[in-house]
Amino acid sequence: MFIFGIHKSMEIFSFENMKKNLVLLLSILFFYSCNNELDINGELRETTVVYGLLNHADSVQYLKIYKAFLTEESVLIAASNPDNIYYYDSIEVYLETVQTEGGPSSQRIYFDTTTSIPKSPGVFSNPYQVLYRSRPGEPLLNENEIYKVVIQNKYTGKKTTATTPLINAPLNSNPFKWVGGNVVSAVPFFNPFSTFRMEAPNNATQMELILEFRYIEKDRLSGIITKKGPIVVRLANTKTLKYDDLFDYSLSGNSFLTAVAKNIAYNPDVIRYDDTSSIVVMVAGKELTRYNEVNTPSLGIVEERPSYTNVSNGLGLVSCRFHHRYPKVMLNRRAVDSLKYSIQTNHLGFFID
Repeated sequence: MFIFGIHKSMEIFSFENMKKNLVLLLSILFFYSCNNELDINGELRETTVVYGLLNHADSVQYLKIYKAFLTEESVLIAASNPDNIYYYDSIEVYLETVQTEGGPSSQRIYFDTTTSIPKSPGVFSNPYQVLYRSRPGEPLLNENEIYKVVIQNKYTGKKTTATTPLINAPLNSNPFKWVGGNVVSAVPFFNPFSTFRMEAPNNATQMELILEFRYIEKDRLSGIITKKGPIVVRLANTKTLKYDDLFDYSLSGNSFLTAVAKNIAYNPDVIRYDDTSSIVVMVAGKELTRYNEVNTPSLGIVEERPSYTNVSNGLGLVSCRFHHRYPKVMLNRRAVDSLKYSIQTNHLGFFID
């Protein structure tokens, strides 16, 4: 704008006027050049970050709550100071049931701070981390309710909230409905090379199936028997349910053999037998599934991924999950044959009665 003004002055004004204009212009430029500090941070705004996965099968619920911060020093140094990221007791945290028309009145479950769970080494403040856990004696979560996380700053009054339903699965010996294939509750023999379908519980959109494989080692000379394991094997992981309410599984038997070969060393002095194992079924709610999908590494030419949050007046994720362990599961004959004869594991000395 100033250059354009000088150019027009040369066309319109006389040389004397042009000199006066130039002196005025230089004075203005000198005045602005003396004040060269620029505040790029802007006005400070409180931002709460919360992560939580509610599970009605757990007796204690945990929430991870941070505060975002601005700094003019190194971010890595600032993040190592716990006062920059933790609220401590300056916030009130509770869950409340979301009232439905004609339903019961809202119930609150209050949280206190805890540092009982250690934090792994890293950039952010350690060795302790401040978490928020439901108070002892508070009621357990009800699978049929919808819960709202409420975080309110005691000093500023700012309120951050997030709402989630729970996985609607009963707490009994067989909460999942298996459709054909391996019906674990009725036939305690499991084949990791099979396929089957399972009905999804309400509010579940993603599922993971894990085998906890255990085995026995018998010393050939002394006859001493030692129980070993578990070797944890991820057999199947489903994507979001899109068309129906059934999870379709094609189990990865090769993953099972590979995991066994990786975790058991060759020892000619022992004989090995398969032992009673466990199956763990884990399911995730819709918001957790969306969060995982958004944060999956991109394989396309566009590397920037959108951020995802379901927190109101803040950032983060609050969703639900559920897991159930089926104990005392045995491998079927085909699976045991594979342990003895497959290329991956035939050197490990598994014995078939």
